[in-house]
Amino acid sequence: MFIKKYEETTHIIYKIFGIKFKIKKELNNKILLINSSQDIIEIKKIKGLDIKFKGSNNRIIFNEQIPIFKNSKIYCQNNATIIFNKNSSFNELIIDALGENNQCYFGNNFTNTKYLLISFGREPNLSCNIGEDCMFATNVIFRLSDFHTIIDNETNNITNYGKNIVIGNHVWLTQNVTILKGVHIADNSIIGTGSVVTKDCNIINSMYAGLPAKIIKTNISWTRECPNEHTSTQCKSIVEKKKKYSNN
Repeated sequence: MFIKKYEETTHIIYKIFGIKFKIKKELNNKILLINSSQDIIEIKKIKGLDIKFKGSNNRIIFNEQIPIFKNSKIYCQNNATIIFNKNSSFNELIIDALGENNQCYFGNNFTNTKYLLISFGREPNLSCNIGEDCMFATNVIFRLSDFHTIIDNETNNITNYGKNIVIGNHVWLTQNVTILKGVHIADNSIIGTGSVVTKDCNIINSMYAGLPAKIIKTNISWTRECPNEHTSTQCKSIVEKKKKYSNN
């Protein structure tokens, strides 16, 4: 056999009579901006964002506007789709979409203080959906997978497959919050400092805290401004605006 063929993630290697030839695969990974006219523009690099494509057919999509990124990284395996919307900023965002067909979505007006990890754990067909006007503090972690396997000794079945995470609109995750697989957080919620969320927080206009997180207050609203920056009249106006979440 005079010709040998090897495959790497990004290249095909042929060895012919002892001489190696390396040919780059057509990976079809794209970074796309969809502008306000619905034109699709392909982009090569984003300032502050390091994108590592490990496989093929991945799409990073920016809707109308490219957010502000600082020290951020995205890792994709195969067929990942990650969508960002406008008026957003990210500081030390890390997404490891290293399973097949992973999806991640950020709504408009997203901000985080510093360090946000969204980890899919190499499991396939998982999605993380974050709604509009969300605010995350420092050191927020999303784990859609347990990373290691738990087996039922009676049935030999795996009991801990990964699950999707859904964050509603206008959700404030405070410092050192961890969101585990399968969680849904309702609109206009607050998750208290250091909480670990293991189950749905599905009552809107509420605050949750603890290990694991439980509801501690209802019928609340929140804003990005400091408490001393609001008058009672302004607070009334804010509450009226937030009532839209009660009608969804």
